[in-house]
Amino acid sequence: MQPMVIRLLAVFVVSGIIKLILQMIVGGPIAVVLGVLVDVGVLWYIYQLLRRYGYVDLKRIMLFLSGITLISILVEVGVLRGDFGNLIILLAIAWILFGKDGLWGGRRRGRNWF
Repeated sequence: MQPMVIRLLAVFVVSGIIKLILQMIVGGPIAVVLGVLVDVGVLWYIYQLLRRYGYVDLKRIMLFLSGITLISILVEVGVLRGDFGNLIILLAIAWILFGKDGLWGGRRRGRNWF
């Protein structure tokens, strides 16, 4: 794996641990607000991390990650149920992998794999 991917995974894992610790220590509506702030902070940190790399399509990646963050915030606030949020995130990942311009599906211009 590339170091960038490892950093991104580490950021997501650490943010999840921080949100769990905040939920255990603080609890209640304050933990929800702090969890939303952690999500927004993670999105900002990922933007700062990705803009260093010139070969990354920053607009497309940040649009996807902003949507995932929005779904996470809606689940945390209680507007969206957790299972629906997980389903939407899984569908978004499947769309990225198998969609029209996905990694393993759709049409590719200029590439003839078979």
